[in-house]
Amino acid sequence: KATGRQYRSIRTFNLDNTSKTAFITMGSMCGNIISYMTKHKDVGLIKIKTYRPFPYEDLQKIIQDHNIEKLIILEKSDALNGLLPPFSMTIASALYPLGTLFRSFIVGLGGRDVTRDEFDIAKKKMETVKDMKGPLYSYLGVRETKDKIHGVNK
Repeated sequence: KATGRQYRSIRTFNLDNTSKTAFITMGSMCGNIISYMTKHKDVGLIKIKTYRPFPYEDLQKIIQDHNIEKLIILEKSDALNGLLPPFSMTIASALYPLGTLFRSFIVGLGGRDVTRDEFDIAKKKMETVKDMKGPLYSYLGVRETKDKIHGVNK
């Protein structure tokens, strides 16, 4: 109130297009996705700026207002033995009443850079999703062997 600034808990980018798919993430990865979207205008980005308290109603309103059908959740955390990683679980609880399709991709583990190739792969995998059956999350960019990166190398 003192400065007159508005602090929003969610920012959106490129959601006024005809696409029904958006990335959702938080933190430093958003800058990489924004630069990725300069060549891929068919996806949008929802940037979560406040994790607690989580802006459930704001996220639901954005998804409804922009008719988003599929969300690609990107996060740099894993939940061992969990149904979903922590950020994805929070997003899933917000999406449940809307029925929005989503998949979570765990990227950047161990401080690894997240590349445009990984965004492409996540987007292509999401294009094949027709329902909520099957695994809800997968890993991208994790080294399996010296020469093979999981989900990226063929």
